[in-house]
Amino acid sequence: MFKLPKLENIGNKLNEYIDSRLDLIKLDLQTSVSKALTRISILVLNLFLVFLIFFFASLGLAGTLNELFGNLYGGYLVLAALYFLFLVCLQLKPVQRRLKKTIDQVIDKVIAHPNEQQP
Repeated sequence: MFKLPKLENIGNKLNEYIDSRLDLIKLDLQTSVSKALTRISILVLNLFLVFLIFFFASLGLAGTLNELFGNLYGGYLVLAALYFLFLVCLQLKPVQRRLKKTIDQVIDKVIAHPNEQQP
């Protein structure tokens, strides 16, 4: 005669399968979170380094302009005025639209091909 497997065994196997699937999902989630945190950390570090480079380059340029103008503060005022004009330009709608379009294109490239190296 044909014997049916015990219901206990089926239940145990089903529980083991569900536990294994949950463990796999947890590992996949952990991997994804780890990759995202790594990318964010690298981005923050790069932004900080760019800020430092920009800051010290600005100080050097301001010092050079100070010597050129022959006073202690003229270079800083000129750079402050240039940065203010740059900030005003960023507030203009056409510039904002163009900047948003560029940022969207970059994000689309990163999302579409996250593992490829960007040139």
